[in-house]
Amino acid sequence: MSPYSPLQLAEAFIRTGELGDALEALNNHLDSMPEDAAARRLRVDVLMRLPGADYARRALADLDQLVEVTAEDWVQRSVILQGLGDTAGCSAAMAAAYRLQPEDERLIERYLSTLEQNGQIEEARRLVDEQPATWRWLQIAGELAERAGDGEAAYQRYSEAVSAIERRLDTERNRLAGTLKGMLVVKRAGVAYGLGLLEQAEADYRAASDYFPKDLSYPLMQAAMLWLKGEQGAALELAQQVLRDMPALTEYLRDATASDGRLTPFLEAVIPQDV
Repeated sequence: MSPYSPLQLAEAFIRTGELGDALEALNNHLDSMPEDAAARRLRVDVLMRLPGADYARRALADLDQLVEVTAEDWVQRSVILQGLGDTAGCSAAMAAAYRLQPEDERLIERYLSTLEQNGQIEEARRLVDEQPATWRWLQIAGELAERAGDGEAAYQRYSEAVSAIERRLDTERNRLAGTLKGMLVVKRAGVAYGLGLLEQAEADYRAASDYFPKDLSYPLMQAAMLWLKGEQGAALELAQQVLRDMPALTEYLRDATASDGRLTPFLEAVIPQDV
């Protein structure tokens, strides 16, 4: 007779990676003590590490047996359902977990990820709007607004994110903070351009050129904004200088023109058509 209980044996087998033996020991233990929730959760962990849908469904069955369900139990269920391809069930499980622990950032991020993967963008936006107004959550709100085709909201959220990072960090002296702000400014510039806010877009692309001086696509886009604003002389001077420094950006400008016909006259003015 073994001096160890089935549960002790299971824990030892898990430590050594002998999952089949661990599962057998847990089965024996739960046969005699089916009310042991800790052992049942341990069996769920083991089953989730074994390959195949049958083990996944057995893990779900164990979770169904729990009387008091925790947020972590719901997270486990969501992971299992995701593996089984049930994206709707995965999101629903994470919603239940979030209701139990609405301040757990790790949990929130997983919930957000499942919503995005399931195409539930409006639900994702509502979730993010419930979070503190930090630059990071505001950036995510802007990205989700873009995905939803809500340019005005995206512009507003990116602007709020820029303000938030300026309040929190020294963007002039802190290189990382400056980079983060620069990335937000670039995102806002693209949205402003799409909305036809040319003054704002031109200012943001100019600022992006300062934050990322090695990326000459930003002054080129600034030149494009100047052209659309009616400042053709300044636009041509800046664009030609950029293309002299980096001729490869000619293709970048052609690609931008292909996606937005407003830039065709600018392209024709900057690049002779026989080039």
